[in-house]
Amino acid sequence: MSVKEPTLPKEMLQNPWMKGELRRPMMLIIKAVKSD
Repeated sequence: MSVKEPTLPKEMLQNPWMKGELRRPMMLIIKAVKSD
C-alpha cells in the first residue's frame, strides 16, 4: 500500500511554519499506516 501525500496550495507549502506543522502529523499517520 502506497501513501500518497495530499496536494496543498502553494501558499501553504511556501510557509515554513505550515510545512513543519503539516509534516509532523503526516509522519505519524504514515507510521501508523505502515505498521498496520
